Amino acid sequence: MLKRLKRFTVGVAVLATVLAGLSGPAFAGSSTDPSGVPVGDAADAPSPPAVTVPAVRRQLPAGFQWAEQPNALTAAAPEFRNISNPNSGRCIGISTGLAGIWDCTRNSDQLWTALGRWCATDGLCWWHFENDNGACLGIWGGSTDAGARAVGYSCLTHEDQYWRVLSDGRGHSYFANMNAFYSSSPAYILGTNGGLQDNGTQIVLFWPDGTYNQRWCWVVTNEMKCGYHA
Repeated sequence: MLKRLKRFTVGVAVLATVLAGLSGPAFAGSSTDPSGVPVGDAADAPSPPAVTVPAVRRQLPAGFQWAEQPNALTAAAPEFRNISNPNSGRCIGISTGLAGIWDCTRNSDQLWTALGRWCATDGLCWWHFENDNGACLGIWGGSTDAGARAVGYSCLTHEDQYWRVLSDGRGHSYFANMNAFYSSSPAYILGTNGGLQDNGTQIVLFWPDGTYNQRWCWVVTNEMKCGYHA
């Protein structure tokens, strides 16, 4: 009887270990927080990002200014829109988990809204950009390197999935990544890889250079371009 009890106890322990491993996130840049999308202010979020805010705030390049909130954010309900790139006339979409630019459609992977606001100790507030498939825009592996790929993944309270909008005062938005912004990396703005315009072109982190491949705008139904620039 004692031997059977010992075998049962060991079996339960092994099963618990296996189940714990299966329940963890498979993505290298993900948080272990399984609660999903935080909605509202930091007080509502189950586990705030662990980003360390530098004592001296990063200086923005000349001509850039913070937009106080994404213009797709509404108080009443999420408003899903395309995010168009004026360099190509194409929109941000997700294919096999990777972000790229594609001919603009009303497919759910290309419709985005801003949710889950979180405010850092320096007073800057950041958002999840979530598509109509429930995937949040983030950076592969939480990288802050120039050329790091943007991805769509389950929404988690991880720093690489938070964004803030910069403006050039001419109707275009620039997306700053929170994890990269608070790092020493110069690359914290989202743009198309090499300024390419083709379908499927990768979306990556890069330093702000004012080129049109880094500019974006939220567009409504049947308005598939924003200030197209060849």
